[in-house]
Amino acid sequence: MAIGMRFFGRFYGFLAGLCYVLLAVNPFAYAIFAESELVLMGFVLPGLYCFMHWEHIQAQAGSSGSTTPEGNGWLYAGGFLLACGTLVKQSGVFFSECLPFNWRRFTTKAAAMAWGAAPGLGALFYHLGKGLAVLFRRLNMQPVVAVAAAVILLLPVVRYSPTLFKGDSHRLLRAMSPGNPFVEDKVLSDVLKSKMRAGDRVAVLGSEPQYYIYLDKKAPSRHFYMAFTMRPIPESDAWQQEALGALTTLAPRFIVFNFVEYSWMPKEKSNMTLYEGSYKYARTNYRPIAWADMLSLKETKFILDESQARQYRPAGKRYVTVYEREEARNSSGVERSGQ
Repeated sequence: MAIGMRFFGRFYGFLAGLCYVLLAVNPFAYAIFAESELVLMGFVLPGLYCFMHWEHIQAQAGSSGSTTPEGNGWLYAGGFLLACGTLVKQSGVFFSECLPFNWRRFTTKAAAMAWGAAPGLGALFYHLGKGLAVLFRRLNMQPVVAVAAAVILLLPVVRYSPTLFKGDSHRLLRAMSPGNPFVEDKVLSDVLKSKMRAGDRVAVLGSEPQYYIYLDKKAPSRHFYMAFTMRPIPESDAWQQEALGALTTLAPRFIVFNFVEYSWMPKEKSNMTLYEGSYKYARTNYRPIAWADMLSLKETKFILDESQARQYRPAGKRYVTVYEREEARNSSGVERSGQ
């Protein structure tokens, strides 16, 4: 808001701050959808403001014909915050271009970057108001701009309000990521957690690395996001062989197989060796112990009883199956110790 006020005045500075707040709490900008750029701006924006305030102090001192070391704390704070931003995302270093060499040129560039970074929509409304003022010279355009800003900014809130204010994370995930098994992943990982012992391994076939976080386990190979191996590029053949080899060599006690296209993201010319080979390996050496059958975008049928899971046949186009290695139990059905 302070940066926007510096460029556009109080009214449009307020709109700039409001834009940032509403965009920051947009459901597509946090939780599993959050990108590092959003965290980066949390350091960059106050850092740039510190530089702008330092420049203002120096300008006031210069107008009186004197120089002053006052305000150097602002300079230090700005440098510290931009350095923190660089730790979040390396490209943040470009906000510090020419930092040691020419402070005045740097702050000028920083202001230009802040213009586009923080109050970008505030600038949009500012120029909208100026343009309308040319057409309607006798009217005050600020109320018109305020209404336009409210409509544009509050539309996503109104659209998702039934989901956002219900406090139901499952409903929110399904509304924002239809067809993705995020809800199902958490339910099935809880099932696995109740069955796993120290030393047990698990392989997640697909691109659902959250299982490894939920279960505090390591993936069998570096290819824990298998959609990358499906890309039709020369390296994919070796990657798929490496992932398949790690699976069959380590023979984890549990396998999670995602029959969801978003998890594998196959292309028209993708090599299907990993998908077909891992499925055959699971079907041959493992038995299903749990299912998440995604009957529709809003409804999932969970089969969590082992006796039912063994006989279950999915009805949906997308589903997730949890397998357990046959040798993990002896003939009497008692679990063996070990891996």
